[in-house]
Amino acid sequence: SAPKADALLSELKKRHEWIMAPKDSKLASMATGIGFLYYLGASPASALVNLTQGAQVTLPVLAGEHGWGKAGSVLAATTSAALRTGGNIYRTLSNDEEKRAYRVLERRGDIDRTNAHTLAGVAEGSMLAANPAWSKVMTGMSWMFHKAEIVNREAAGVAAFRLARSAGKSFNDAVQYASDIINGTQFDYSNANRPRFMQSGTAKVLFQFKNYSVGM
Repeated sequence: SAPKADALLSELKKRHEWIMAPKDSKLASMATGIGFLYYLGASPASALVNLTQGAQVTLPVLAGEHGWGKAGSVLAATTSAALRTGGNIYRTLSNDEEKRAYRVLERRGDIDRTNAHTLAGVAEGSMLAANPAWSKVMTGMSWMFHKAEIVNREAAGVAAFRLARSAGKSFNDAVQYASDIINGTQFDYSNANRPRFMQSGTAKVLFQFKNYSVGM
């Protein structure tokens, strides 16, 4: 209907304005960075728990379309490969088509748009401008959590691509399906993708850990 279309157009315009001129707060980035360190950053247990998201969230979605047996087998294989290479599954790919698909997903930002880097304040680049030394500390402290999320995202993406191709989808459709699975089950944590009421500096601090809840 026209009112819904107008509302959608208005939202798109406001999001475009935010992307073109983001209003990042250095103080908010510092605060969310400290919050991330206090609750998650230095905890190996958090990274290990995060690795269960593939089985808990991605697998049921894939299984709903491809069956539990096939989806489970393919996702288990890609997760094993991603873990074995420390989040560099590309090294295990021998199929040229899968390599090309991975590069497309990588260029689109689907692989490394993680919650760890968003919570640590280093995803948007404002932290680096504010304090390069602090940015290096936060990047280092978020490394375990970030790597766990990379494993989840690339395992989900490659598994989804393989399943889509085996189901007869074209290359482009399979890549889009893989992107949808990554962002639909591992989520897009970029600030531009947050609900607008969560984008301001104050809201980023108050709702620091709620982007995951929104995704779920």
